[in-house]
Amino acid sequence: MIRKYQRIVGLFFLLIFMVFPACTNSGIVSSGEFNSSQLSTEEPNAANAVEGQKTRNKKNPTADTILTNGLILTMNEEKPVAEAIAISGDRIIFVGSSADVKQYEAEETKVTDLKGLTVTPGFIDSHAHWINSWDWKFSSPEESVHFAISQGWTSINELYADQFWLDELTTLDNNGSLPIRVNAYLPYNFMDEKFGHWYENYQPFTNISPHVRIAGLKIFMDHAWGQNIHWTRDELNAFIDKTQREGWPVAAHTVGLEAHDMLLDAFALANEKYPNQSIRNRIEHTVMITDENLQRLDDLGLVASIQLNGPNEWVEDPAFKEIIPSDEFNTVGRWRDLIETGVLTAGSDDWPYGDLEGQDPPFGSVMRLLHQAVARVGNDNRPPEDWMVDQAITSENALRLLTINGAYATMEEDDKGSLSPGKLADMVVLSKNPVAIPLNEVTDIQVLMTMIGGKVEYCQDTSICSESEEMLKPAESDAQAVITASASTIAEPPKMAFDEDPDTAWISGGDAEQWIQYDLEEPTGLKKIHLVVSQYPEGDTTHEIWAGNTAEDLTLIHTFSGYTEDFLILEKEFDPALDNIRFVRILTTSSPSWVAWREITIN
Repeated sequence: MIRKYQRIVGLFFLLIFMVFPACTNSGIVSSGEFNSSQLSTEEPNAANAVEGQKTRNKKNPTADTILTNGLILTMNEEKPVAEAIAISGDRIIFVGSSADVKQYEAEETKVTDLKGLTVTPGFIDSHAHWINSWDWKFSSPEESVHFAISQGWTSINELYADQFWLDELTTLDNNGSLPIRVNAYLPYNFMDEKFGHWYENYQPFTNISPHVRIAGLKIFMDHAWGQNIHWTRDELNAFIDKTQREGWPVAAHTVGLEAHDMLLDAFALANEKYPNQSIRNRIEHTVMITDENLQRLDDLGLVASIQLNGPNEWVEDPAFKEIIPSDEFNTVGRWRDLIETGVLTAGSDDWPYGDLEGQDPPFGSVMRLLHQAVARVGNDNRPPEDWMVDQAITSENALRLLTINGAYATMEEDDKGSLSPGKLADMVVLSKNPVAIPLNEVTDIQVLMTMIGGKVEYCQDTSICSESEEMLKPAESDAQAVITASASTIAEPPKMAFDEDPDTAWISGGDAEQWIQYDLEEPTGLKKIHLVVSQYPEGDTTHEIWAGNTAEDLTLIHTFSGYTEDFLILEKEFDPALDNIRFVRILTTSSPSWVAWREITIN
């Protein structure tokens, strides 16, 4: 939690199972019995319209697409399981039995026999940074989006979308490169710096491009495991009062016990003045919370936006146990208690924070996240500590947190999060039913197809879908290698980073030389080096480029020397290309502080 925001400073800035959840009036899971009698056998007609579907004439609308003979987990408590689904345009027009869906079929309808495969609503990542941190792992925002969709995400909440990133998002969307749905939260502060009322240029719950929606405001209550609080009570009370009066939902990054107290007090004061203002404010992370505040969360109608992988990731930070006393561990990561108390809880992974190299399935995988919610293992498969085990949740809980509850958290439950007539045709086809197999097999489940708004945006199994020219592909590049390194700790250095002093972090900016080295695997021609700086604060730096055929025999081929700052591009072209190059080293020999790289492209 601490180190994830070090980097923002640089920016500045799953049914044939017998127990399944049903939604209470506050959207929280409860248990219920399922059996095949729940499949609809009613004739669809005007006197018997289903949820979200207007009364229609005797002639049924024609479906563009029908998925049939499947196991459809709808997340709709009135019809939790179905066999078939019909889609027209970007909306669902029927959910029910494979026999009844035929009434929507016409000659031009594409009919897919699922042969027992599982369908769920599209998954919603309620707290992430897929777009504004794409360069941690990918060569372009488009590649980041494609990866997210390939994992089954159809909606994401970007929890730090300042004007720069809003512009980036809308540009991507208007260029047809953003098929995923994005809820943007606009930052009001980071640490102690307040950004003012720039957000007033926008209105909450409005779309600023086809797939980009303004969802609310983001504030940071505290950092350093609750030690550093960025508001006074008076400042916070005034801000919360203003936002609630004006109808702005607030998503508050909140870690420590004191910050939770302050935030809940502020919302309680505002609720007394504006009791009918139902805008679903959120507490992001909800790391440490007392029994009293659990109940207050429910009473105030607040959303707990939690990371299903969080607790066993947080303890990997050495500062966690240095700052938080062991007698307070029982307040940390209380996911089961949140659900059982009745708090509306939405799930996420906080991508990319916690990503480790070589994970299978990769960090960002929905199936990995479902497994972690139940097993409570860390991102490195670290087993849970004793105090974590009692707070594990069920697979059914986790599914709900990543679908209908995620939609509720952004006031979109009438449009997505479950599979019902009238809702958006956002859905995923899985190779197996995640709530009907042993837990240790959940991570083997494959996403076979992702559909957003009735359009197939990702297809792995061509027997149920097909690749099309219109489907989003990762952006092509002539780069042979893309390497990203950024803020790190001694225990988790960036990929391919070397440091002469093992007692300092690669980003420390000490006297030791620091470098990235890449093996191109075979000798080739080197045409260009393209570097995007990640640096704070700015200042004079020296970076040397060394290259050669062996790691032991490198030659200095270029030096960048001078003033550098965050996002600055350093580029060197070689004409003619340098021959017989296999290893490339980018070496920082001097800097005013730590230096990392947002992107390194080797052509």
